[in-house]
Amino acid sequence: FIPVSQIDLYRVDDMAQFVDQKWTCVITEANPERRNLVLSRRAVLERERERAREELLDSLRTGQIREGVVSKLMDFGAFVDLGGVDGLIHVSQVAWSRVKHPGDVLKEGQQVKVRVDRIDPETGKISLAYRDLMESPWTTAAQKFPPQSVAAGIVTKLMDFGAFVELEPGIEGLVHISELSHKRVFRCSDVVKEGQEVEVMVISVDPEAQRMSLSMKQMSAPPETAKKADEGPAEPSQSSKKRAKPTGPLKGGLGRKTGDRFGLKW
Repeated sequence: FIPVSQIDLYRVDDMAQFVDQKWTCVITEANPERRNLVLSRRAVLERERERAREELLDSLRTGQIREGVVSKLMDFGAFVDLGGVDGLIHVSQVAWSRVKHPGDVLKEGQQVKVRVDRIDPETGKISLAYRDLMESPWTTAAQKFPPQSVAAGIVTKLMDFGAFVELEPGIEGLVHISELSHKRVFRCSDVVKEGQEVEVMVISVDPEAQRMSLSMKQMSAPPETAKKADEGPAEPSQSSKKRAKPTGPLKGGLGRKTGDRFGLKW
């Protein structure tokens, strides 16, 4: 008798697929009195996997391209079986675009091609890269989004210092908090929300560093300038208006002989 948990290394739902197969097993329990014999195929597979693991670890080198199978998906990344050894694709290495969960891109049992990034000799942990084997969207970012160009994007994340906006999958730029509005902004959430579609102006692009500076406030004129444009040209002030020339005689002693009244001759 082989318990279902001892049939394979992974969970088995359909045992009919193993009918008529011959296996090498390990005897885990033998009771002649009860005529009971318990076997384990999993113990044999684990021994073979450990042997293959040691051989594979000896042959692995940083920078190698390997093929494997996605064995498990976690919030922080995807484990890939390289043939007896599991390596981890961190969630940040799953795709060029921002990924909330590896399951959005990968599926368990999926065959993938990965690159060995790092091997820890003490722990045996292996770090893998998946997205780097695809063409980086940043290679054409400078041509698609040159400075002073206008683009539409989706707000993907809000931070204290600004908002990240995705212009296309894998191309994300930062709108600094000072570039959100002409008014003073204390919290980014006062201006934009995650998932909101916005229009931005590209300030600068650095493909090598994979950074892009964006601005929302430059998409509109400052409030004072806009107000003046709406009001039209200002009317001239009263002091600037020309005074009309007098048509009659001037008063106040000018234009009249008043000296005789006081015994003066002018």
